[in-house]
Amino acid sequence: MPVEHVNGVELYWEQRGSGPRLLFCNGSGLTLQDVRPLLDPLTASFDLLAWDYRGFGRSAPVTHPYTMADIAADAAGLLEITGWKSCRLMGASFGGMVAQEFAVTHPQWVDRLALACTSAGGEGGSSYPLQKLLELPPAWVTSVASFYTMYWKRPPGRWHLQLCRNLPCALRGSLEIQRAIEDRLGIRDGQKTADGRFSFEEVECLASCGTAPVLQINNGAYHEALDVPRALALIERLASE
Repeated sequence: MPVEHVNGVELYWEQRGSGPRLLFCNGSGLTLQDVRPLLDPLTASFDLLAWDYRGFGRSAPVTHPYTMADIAADAAGLLEITGWKSCRLMGASFGGMVAQEFAVTHPQWVDRLALACTSAGGEGGSSYPLQKLLELPPAWVTSVASFYTMYWKRPPGRWHLQLCRNLPCALRGSLEIQRAIEDRLGIRDGQKTADGRFSFEEVECLASCGTAPVLQINNGAYHEALDVPRALALIERLASE
């Protein structure tokens, strides 16, 4: 299957099966090879288009930051290459956020939208009290919100820094980056600066092991292959905005 230069990066993509056209947006940190058990049955009913996200699988590695809008633009570029004018769109987990970004940016290309195990993502603050919708005990909802770091339990700073603490990032210097960030901002994990401009937390895997260590800002842009000087330079840039 081809590798194409799309939106400034080399992306590996596949088109298989027959039937209505379906664009599939994968979960975070997963490659096409990882989700074969899901994709193979779809090819029996759909003309399926799927790709490895930038930096994953057989797509080329990247070292510069990118956003959800960039990934949606990657999908748009693939549709232009295939010549599709419209399609059904499915997103799972992180891919559901990509699919929503794509749908609001290119609604003319979306015939139907299916979202699985996902959320709206993006900036937020306190979520709607979901226990009111389902009459669940608040403790049940809190247990989920406390497990997933994308759900903020209190308003974050203007710039919310999330540093991966898992093993690949730790082996490549994330602990040194954490100490440098904490010393520069005068805060620790889970805290916010007095002026409200920065908050910081350690998070579980951000699915960028191949470009570790990684820092995510505001549940959006990834800054990969970091070291202490680059992390501090990033903070200085954000502080000036």
